[in-house]
Amino acid sequence: MYEKGNFKESLCEDAQGLLALYEASYMRVEGEKVLDDALKFTKTHLAIISKGSFLRLFIESPNTRSTKAASPEKVAKARGRAWWKDLDMQKKLPYVRDRLIEGYFWILVVYFEPQHSHTRIFLMKTSMWLIVLDDTYDNYGTYEELKIFTDAVQRWSMSCLDLLPDYMKLIYQELLNHYKEIVTPQKRVW
Repeated sequence: MYEKGNFKESLCEDAQGLLALYEASYMRVEGEKVLDDALKFTKTHLAIISKGSFLRLFIESPNTRSTKAASPEKVAKARGRAWWKDLDMQKKLPYVRDRLIEGYFWILVVYFEPQHSHTRIFLMKTSMWLIVLDDTYDNYGTYEELKIFTDAVQRWSMSCLDLLPDYMKLIYQELLNHYKEIVTPQKRVW
C-alpha cells in the first residue's frame, strides 16, 4: 500500500479502501509519518470522489444551495445534515465525536443508489446516536449516571426523563424521538 512514500494509485478509486484507511489514520501517534500521510491522502481522494457527485450537497452547508429545485434525494441529504447541526451537539455535548460525514461515507458504500437516500439518512442518524451513546458510556458518564440512564432506556418511557442528569435528558429525549421516527410511516417528500 505504501511504496516509496506514496500510496498505490489503485487506492484512489476504492471508496471502501479509502474509508478504512481514513479511519485507521486516526489511530496514529505523534510523528507517525505513514499515518499522517494517510490522513492527508484519504481526505484529498475522498473529496475528489465526492466532487461532482450527489455527496457534494451533503458535505456542503445546506444553506449554500437552493433545495426548491433540488431532487428529493438532495433534499433528504440536506435535511440529514441539518438535523445534526440543529441538535448543536458540539455545544451541548462537547465530548461527542462528530463523525457525521465519515458515517455517511460508510453507509454510502453499502447503499449508493439514489433511491436509497432515505435509508442512508436513517442509518446515518442511527449511527450518530450509537456514537453519542458510545462516547457517553465510554468517556463521559459516571457509573451512577449510566446506571440511571440504562434503567431509563430499559423502561423506555418519558416519565424517566426527570430522573436523568441534564446532559442525558437531551440524549434520552432524542433517542425517543428517533424511535418514533422509525415506527411512524414517513411521508415521501416527492
